[in-house]
Amino acid sequence: MRDPGDFKTLDRPVWHALTGRQARLAVATGAAVRIDPAYGPFAALRDGSDEAVVALRCALAGPDDAVGLVERERRAPTPGLQSLREATLVQMVATKPAPVEDDPCIVLLGEADAPEMTELALATEPGPWGAATHRYGNFFGIRIDGRLAAMAGERMLLPELAEVSAVCTWPEFRGQGLAAALVHRVVRGFAARRHAVPPHLRRQRGRNPALRDARLRTALRNGAFGVGAGVSTVETSKAPSSSEEGVGGGGPTRRLLLERA
Repeated sequence: MRDPGDFKTLDRPVWHALTGRQARLAVATGAAVRIDPAYGPFAALRDGSDEAVVALRCALAGPDDAVGLVERERRAPTPGLQSLREATLVQMVATKPAPVEDDPCIVLLGEADAPEMTELALATEPGPWGAATHRYGNFFGIRIDGRLAAMAGERMLLPELAEVSAVCTWPEFRGQGLAAALVHRVVRGFAARRHAVPPHLRRQRGRNPALRDARLRTALRNGAFGVGAGVSTVETSKAPSSSEEGVGGGGPTRRLLLERA
């Protein structure tokens, strides 16, 4: 079985997604790419050249516009751009199959469910959510007494990889294994398409990553996510090994500094 560290596309997932399998979602291409803002804030630079920086700034709609970059390599602060926020992202790669049993309560979500999906995502903040985020791919949910209690779905598609995203549950329904069941359902869909799975989670104080509850056989790598406009500055170090059952040793830590015009 391949080591998760072999998947170099995880170092720059946005660039590889928007120049590859999800190029159709890009509204800016060339030396810098940006996804349609309705799907989320993601953008990426081809490299650290002045051309790429200019291309990124041209992709911004104005001084109040913002984008998020996920990068590994350190970049020097860029004149004329302002940092807005830095956050840490956890990347996990599933290395074992998910259980084969389907929970009969799981349903495929669609356009009619979008208002409830948006309400749940904005309340629980599993990651960035826009007007078209639910259209990335398949999203699954569990309803309790008619209410959408939890959901999980797809986001970035990379060579050999596909991302589990928007794993979230209303607080009053947590602790029942809903997130685990939904993650397993998404992973089985990826497995049918023969993709490894790198779920992305922002680290939040006082909250356990939902995918650990899923008890996936994973290898832990740290990454970064943020919302801002401009270029990232990233510090690289070794992530600590995890004591979580089924979670492997750490990979490089990515710390993202976002800047705005």
